[in-house]
Amino acid sequence: SNRGAGSIDIYRHRTLAQRANRDYPKDGVDDRIQFCNGMVFNDHDHEKTEMKTDVPLDFAGFLKRKRRRNVELASILDYEVKKAYARVKGDISAAVERDCRLWTRELVYLGYKYLLVLDRVETQDIPVVRKWQMHFTAEPKVDGTLAVTTVGEGRLFCRTLLPEGAKISGEKVGKWHRHVVQPKDDKQKKSVFLHVLFPTDAGTAAMPDCSLERKGPELVVEVGDLSYTFRQDK
Repeated sequence: SNRGAGSIDIYRHRTLAQRANRDYPKDGVDDRIQFCNGMVFNDHDHEKTEMKTDVPLDFAGFLKRKRRRNVELASILDYEVKKAYARVKGDISAAVERDCRLWTRELVYLGYKYLLVLDRVETQDIPVVRKWQMHFTAEPKVDGTLAVTTVGEGRLFCRTLLPEGAKISGEKVGKWHRHVVQPKDDKQKKSVFLHVLFPTDAGTAAMPDCSLERKGPELVVEVGDLSYTFRQDK
């Protein structure tokens, strides 16, 4: 989809986080407009109104835009499959070119149990609001940087590690519960969002401790007894 670039859905027994579709007008290619999780970029003038988009609303317009720019709206930069984890990194900048100069998303399935989601974004010169959003199917309990939602036999833990001092809020959108993470300083052009998602059984009482350590340009994430290092050059 021309707007589905970089999106993920979360399942465990049942759907724990899924698509919602209020923010954008209906898409002739795929009506799953606002996906479960992604970055949303919006200028301040439109912050209190419906989101605006310059993406064409039909398939012909999408193909014309793609041919004109001669670039895919998203591309895989690198991937790995190892015993300790599986990893993929993509460049999604072209899908949001009006407001965003750079958006890369890196997904790491650590221990084939925890999903690390790293978003590096750099906005254009105009003031742009950056939001990391997750749409839960059931209202989450939020305690600081941890959100927990339970649906039937499944449970999802969502821990925010970056940005530091993030503004975390929520709102009801139809039948969905939108979890929103924003930097405390919207004037910065560059932002890094880092989350740990743990889909598990409803009987799981708590998420393992998560920590983040910066070592120069590297980000070292520990979840329980597992760890992964994000490197700038990867």
